[in-house]
Amino acid sequence: MLPVLVLSGATQISARQTHSCALVAAGAVKCWGYNSYGQLGNGSNIDSNVPVDVLGVSGATQIAGGNSHSCAVVAGGAVKCWGTNLSGQLGNGSNIDSNVPVDVLGVSGATQVAGGNSHSCAVVTAGAVKCWGTNLSGQLGNGTLNKSNVPVDVVGLTAATQISAGAYQSCALLAAGAAKCWGTNSSGQLGNGSNIDSNVPVDVVGVSGATQIAGGNSHSCAVVAGGAVKCWGYNSHGQFGIGTLNKSNVPVDVVGLTAATQISAGAYHSCASVAGGAVKCWGTNFSGQLGNGSNNASYVPADVVGVSGASQISAAGYHSCALVVAGAVKCWGSNSSGQLGNRSNSDSNIPVYVSPGT
Repeated sequence: MLPVLVLSGATQISARQTHSCALVAAGAVKCWGYNSYGQLGNGSNIDSNVPVDVLGVSGATQIAGGNSHSCAVVAGGAVKCWGTNLSGQLGNGSNIDSNVPVDVLGVSGATQVAGGNSHSCAVVTAGAVKCWGTNLSGQLGNGTLNKSNVPVDVVGLTAATQISAGAYQSCALLAAGAAKCWGTNSSGQLGNGSNIDSNVPVDVVGVSGATQIAGGNSHSCAVVAGGAVKCWGYNSHGQFGIGTLNKSNVPVDVVGLTAATQISAGAYHSCASVAGGAVKCWGTNFSGQLGNGSNNASYVPADVVGVSGASQISAAGYHSCALVVAGAVKCWGSNSSGQLGNRSNSDSNIPVYVSPGT
């Protein structure tokens, strides 16, 4: 039985940088945490350490958080975004911030949306991908370095089944379980064996049978055949989970992980849910984002305490969240802006339940 004053009935979570969001009953959305740019979508710019209702969103099927913006796929495959818009990451043809959801132009038939630092992407009809926002590193994938405040087509991508936006890179999972990435590559986060940026998708080498992909600040990870996990890119804090701090521009195996069902990459840490609903995290831990009761970094996967029955995991900047039994949500790590949603602003190195809000 859940304790009193717990958010329940959530069906999906998305945590990014300093705020978090959940998809709840009837396709409504609630968000909590930092709100200086309106990324909570409630018509204000005031932080909240409890969930607040995103205005004007119903029938949502999927949500995603960016650095300081949020997006949702709504009924009919349209997309709405809210928050900061300096680089056009809201996709509405302007560069004006909005603390309420606005319609992304020219997107229909969307099945999934993803948010990066200052860009967004969506999988649309027939597995094509569209991106919008900043493009200094080619993260829009359209063969240019020009930013765009309306969606543009990613070059040569069809049959995409999932999209993930890292800080300055984007990655897509294809129908056959291969992966392609594009954007910044200074640390090898595109996984193609080079360190050269690419403004069009390139093949991630050595990845096949992948079922899920995730982009972090400067690294990327994928769940592959048999529930193993591979990561590539920057590894300064052990976010690869390989026991060392060696970076790699090709995917390497996370040690000791089998039966993974989902992967999520944060700023300098990564988390995975495994068969049975347990959660493991690895990497930096100064805010307790590994959830293992300590603040010590771990270069190999560590067990998150007090989480069972997890059906989804989301690793953010310096906090993490998990969707657990009965649609409850637990979060842990940094809480300076209330991004743990537990009516406090104190960090926690163990999972705490998200409040039902106001």
